[in-house]
Amino acid sequence: MGRLASLIFTATFCSTLLAQVAIVTDLDDTLKRTNVQEPEKALYNALFTQKIFSNMEVLLDEMSYYVDGVYILSASPRLFNYNIEKLLEEHEIEHKEYFTREGLEDKAEYKYQKIVSVLESGYEKVILMGDDIELDPVIYERVRQDYPDKVLAIYIHRVANHALPDSSIPYYTAFDLAYRELVAGRMGLDQVGLLGQSLLDEEDFENAFPSFTHCPKNGFEQLNLPFFEDVKEVTELVDQRIINYCR
Repeated sequence: MGRLASLIFTATFCSTLLAQVAIVTDLDDTLKRTNVQEPEKALYNALFTQKIFSNMEVLLDEMSYYVDGVYILSASPRLFNYNIEKLLEEHEIEHKEYFTREGLEDKAEYKYQKIVSVLESGYEKVILMGDDIELDPVIYERVRQDYPDKVLAIYIHRVANHALPDSSIPYYTAFDLAYRELVAGRMGLDQVGLLGQSLLDEEDFENAFPSFTHCPKNGFEQLNLPFFEDVKEVTELVDQRIINYCR
């Protein structure tokens, strides 16, 4: 009976702890293939397409095992709410809330304040996801400086291959972001293997690396991923497919 009580206590404690973690993720060029760098194409994609980067919905689903809420943070005006809702519904992306900008608010301040509002709504920790096209790395670094004990990780999608603050962890695909979560002790080997196999099964690799994104000719080399024997094979296969595609 003592052992049972201990197990119940442990499970309850872990559930409480994990329920305090949120993900706040940018939308355009982090989840959705928008091409913000070309305004006309970005507008078209915002209005008429629902394409996301390969397996990002799978990644968020796997992360949902240890986070309590996913928040989608878009700098788009509220005019685009319908399109965003359609995207999230089509790809079955579970989320607590999505944010869009009202009027002519400053984008950087708007994003910062929305992240702070999530943190101050009761979450103890946050994982931030964005891209390197505009100001996400700078905004997220500001959050980290103001809330140093609350930011678990800052993941930045390498789209333009811009220089990043030291606090940013660059990623190319949902797989290597999952790999980083494995390194952090939050994601399991089976989950990372699933993301790797899903990327290998991707029929059209442009879904992972559209023409407007940085395509790493040396694969994962610059990411300096730590070694894990149990996912060595799938990691090497994904790495080689990226190299073959980008060259």
